[in-house]
Formats: sequence, structure tokens, C-alpha cells
Amino acid sequence: MTILYRGFALLCFLAFGVVHAQEENLKGDAARRLVQAHDPAIFVSTGALYLKQEAIRSAGGKPLSATQLAEVGRIIDAQVRDSAWFHAVLGAAIAQYMTEEEADEIAVHFTTEVSQLQRHVIELSVGEVLMSTYTFTNKTDYRLAASPRELQDVQRAVGSMINHFEAVARQIRELVAHPAVRARSQN
Repeated sequence: MTILYRGFALLCFLAFGVVHAQEENLKGDAARRLVQAHDPAIFVSTGALYLKQEAIRSAGGKPLSATQLAEVGRIIDAQVRDSAWFHAVLGAAIAQYMTEEEADEIAVHFTTEVSQLQRHVIELSVGEVLMSTYTFTNKTDYRLAASPRELQDVQRAVGSMINHFEAVARQIRELVAHPAVRARSQN
């Protein structure tokens, strides 16, 4: 009889494990979709700028040799410009602080055009705070001449979002100025 009880208990534990694994897979899928909705460009370019300048500062502010520049560039390319780290960190935070339903709801929300604009605003705002913090704490220095690629990457990442917002603002102004919209709003 004890064999039957043990078998039944084992079956229950296995079933619980399968259900738990399925829940984690669903949560993983929702978290993955939410992570993929975000653009890591600002964070990746800021990290690359900071690390490149940190390497220059560690050399006493003197220009790095070609070999040193190549090695620093290789490390930054492998560890920072490959945005896998961003996705892993954001995914871990989502898994820790959100339920499957919350992650799914936000991931679905970010599929609409308006919510994509919201996401861009959030990313731009967080990126601005990040860059301001790094600038005011002297972690990045825009006068440091040996990091032009990294500075251009930051400008490109931020600039593309700003250009996007300017285009959207122009569309909104055109829509509001349209005679049909103006006539309707006056009624």
C-alpha cells in the first residue's frame, strides 16, 4: 500500500512541477515580449561611452595606444554593444517584480502606436537622467577627445528618438489644424 501512496505522491509532485514549468514558460514569454519591446540604444551607447572614458582616465588622461584602443574596443563590443546584457538585466527585473499577467498586460499595451510613443518618452527620460547623472558626477566628459565613436552613438540614439517625436508632433499639429477636425471641435 505504501508503494501506491508513494507513487501517487510522486505523480502529484511531477504534475505540480509540470504546471509550475508551464507557468514559468508563460511568464518567460510575456517577459521576453516586454523586454523586446524596449530599445536598448541609449543604454548601450551610454555604457560604451562611460567605459571608453573610464579606460582613458585610468591611463591618466593620456591617449591610449593603438593596441589598448583595440582591446578596449573589443571588450566594449563584446560586453556592451551586444545588447544581450540589457535584455538579461531587464528580463531579470521583470521576472522578479512582475507577475505573468502584469508582464503580459504591459507587453500587449506596448504594441499600440500611442503606447510605443509612451515607451519612447520613458526611454528618452530615463536616458536623459542617466546621461545627466553621468555628466554631473564627471563619469562622462564631452570634452574628452578620444571617444568620438561613443559620443556619436549616444547622439544617434537620442537623436533618432527626438526626430521621431518631432515627426509625431508635426502630424498632431497637422491633424488638429485640419478643417474637419477644427469644425468638429467647435461643435
